[in-house]
Amino acid sequence: MDDRQLLLKIYSILLSKKAQDPVLIHFDEKQTLYDYFFVCHGESRVQVQSMADALLEELVMDEKIKPSHVEGYQNAEWVLMDYGSIIVHIFQKPFREHYRLEDLWGDFIDTSFLSHAEKTSL
Repeated sequence: MDDRQLLLKIYSILLSKKAQDPVLIHFDEKQTLYDYFFVCHGESRVQVQSMADALLEELVMDEKIKPSHVEGYQNAEWVLMDYGSIIVHIFQKPFREHYRLEDLWGDFIDTSFLSHAEKTSL
């Protein structure tokens, strides 16, 4: 499975758990050790944990893909899941608004991918 296919799968799983305001940040090769940040938020600790659980379970079950590292699951204010070239950030809304990753990496936001993903998931 290539990165774009994995991103579509991540998008689909998280949207099924009512992830809000998904944003894809696509870095160029010279910028970082990873290629993508997938950022979204939920409204509560329980919802954020539910999204992280769904991602863990479905990617392992369907694709045999495990994250190399998961951070922040217990308090679920900001869960980071490391899938190699793709880093998934699942926030509670107040923490997303505080850290504002989209503002920090705004030059790299990929709106075309999420537009395509929305069309293919309908």
